[in-house]
Amino acid sequence: MKKKILFVAHMDSHIANFHLPYLEWFQRQGYETHVASNSLEKTRDIKYCDVKHQIDFKRSPFSRGNLKAYKQFKRLIKATQYELVHAHTPMGGIFVRMAFRKTRVPVFYTAHGFHFLKGGSKLSWLLYYPVERWLSRYTNEIITINDEDYQIAKKKFNKKCHVTYVPGVGVDLLQYQDISDTKKKEVRSSLGLKDDDFLLVYVAEQTVGKNQMFLIDMMYQLKGKYPNMKLLLIGYGKEATNHKEKIKAFDLEDTVLQLGFRYDIVELTSIADLIVSASLREGLPKALLEALSIGKPMLVTNIRGNKDIVINGFNGCLYEPNDASNFKSYLDLMYHNKELLEQFSTNSKQHAKKFDINRVLKQITLLYDEYLKEGNINE
Repeated sequence: MKKKILFVAHMDSHIANFHLPYLEWFQRQGYETHVASNSLEKTRDIKYCDVKHQIDFKRSPFSRGNLKAYKQFKRLIKATQYELVHAHTPMGGIFVRMAFRKTRVPVFYTAHGFHFLKGGSKLSWLLYYPVERWLSRYTNEIITINDEDYQIAKKKFNKKCHVTYVPGVGVDLLQYQDISDTKKKEVRSSLGLKDDDFLLVYVAEQTVGKNQMFLIDMMYQLKGKYPNMKLLLIGYGKEATNHKEKIKAFDLEDTVLQLGFRYDIVELTSIADLIVSASLREGLPKALLEALSIGKPMLVTNIRGNKDIVINGFNGCLYEPNDASNFKSYLDLMYHNKELLEQFSTNSKQHAKKFDINRVLKQITLLYDEYLKEGNINE
């Protein structure tokens, strides 16, 4: 009978989008791969997953519905013996460490951006920090995907828990080959854009936290100064309607284009002159990693996660969140300096190698091997 490992996350989509290479690796080592997560569909096949377990996770850790989900999860682990369990997302991390705390199964938890962070609200520290700190005693390995989270976990969490910094879940650089100039012109033309339009692209869910409203305000203030500047907002979300109304009120329909949810993110990113972000909180944003891999200069907020991807003055610029003056000065510098943008582009491709899936996969699988082969288990 094959030995079994378990991956846990709040939603199927998280596993499907970020962790397939790790499930594939376990299969190649001869393990039976199990996934426990919530699915919005009655049946959903996850590649490289041998057995899928439905757990009715609720997003908020304070939802009563999670009592039912926890009972489902406890029944699962009583019925199945696992060699190792790897939790992702806050709910996955809470459930796994609570349920496995009295077992000798090695427990991994990847923090995809703690809900508490430097400069964050007192409420987020009050609600989430004590929980993460307490649960760290029941964790063999915490993997952080940005340096700020690594420093917090290393300094403040239980000393029995080993903390490792890994630069994200990995990016397959081979997916992001150069797109021809002809194709770029076709994409621009399909959107009604001219060859000489200076194009800013922001890929993110439209929410208060992603802060698209700041960029809409900036485009309104700068419209007269840069008449050929355009902004693409790619992604959907709860704030999309508010953004649409603001764009209309500012008479920016020809300047700010809302594209909604798109599958052709790589093509749309490739036509950008500059990738921008106004986000207030990140873990390690996938959209910026993709832009890095394509070789794009960036102008993004100086926050956790972003500053792991963008090195100020090397492959882009970092401005303080909601600082209009800071944003405008960097934008003006980059708008008027084509050579600087070209250098940033070259440097982005160089920096992308740090996040290559092959490097990251090797780093994490070495950790797996350490626990599986040497029997490193909870006391």
